[in-house]
Amino acid sequence: MGSQGNVLGGTMIIAGTAIGAGMLALPMISAGMWIYWSLLLMVLTWMLMLRASQAILEVNLHYEPGSSFHTLVQDTLGPVWSTINGLAVAFVLYILVYAYVSGGGSTVQQTVMAVTGNDPGMMGSSLFFSLILMACVWWSTRFVDRLSVILMGGMVLTFILSMTGMLSQIRLPVLLDLGENGSGGGAGIFIWCALSTYLTSFCFHASVPSLVKYFGKRPADINKCLRYGT
Repeated sequence: MGSQGNVLGGTMIIAGTAIGAGMLALPMISAGMWIYWSLLLMVLTWMLMLRASQAILEVNLHYEPGSSFHTLVQDTLGPVWSTINGLAVAFVLYILVYAYVSGGGSTVQQTVMAVTGNDPGMMGSSLFFSLILMACVWWSTRFVDRLSVILMGGMVLTFILSMTGMLSQIRLPVLLDLGENGSGGGAGIFIWCALSTYLTSFCFHASVPSLVKYFGKRPADINKCLRYGT
């Protein structure tokens, strides 16, 4: 089972997990810092979250592939921290599921209305989206791997197309805060407002046990997925 994973697919799984609703908030939460502090905070956040994922990987390699977060925490930190971790993970996953089902259901609803002219309702659209998503994950990690590559490729393409039209609108004196036409600069104090959003936007660590199960005990390949994906 561990021989089926490939670095490209694992990289797309990590990137697809990290890219989510939290990243939509980054431009607004970064406005007070402007470009230099924002870039610094993004690099520091990436380094911290990458190292955290590598630490989880190191612990995970001491267990059989397929061991969950619950197993790792309970065995290494005890039942109290296992309970705290379980509640925290359940809370985060509930919020994520709510956000994605709500967004995906809305997309399905708008698509059906545009194609057929009939309104399937938000509940029906959300249920349909959930069943399709569940079937993809249930089928196999390999299927998620292949699907992630396709979806990430489409996302990169649409990102490039959307950015192409915006590049001509960039004003370097404003962006780089040069001279009198600058933006007024940014203040480092806003890092403390933005830090939690940046850290949340780089959350992908729940995928590490899944990659260990998918790849087997191949730490070099999994580590490449973590680096390239982040």
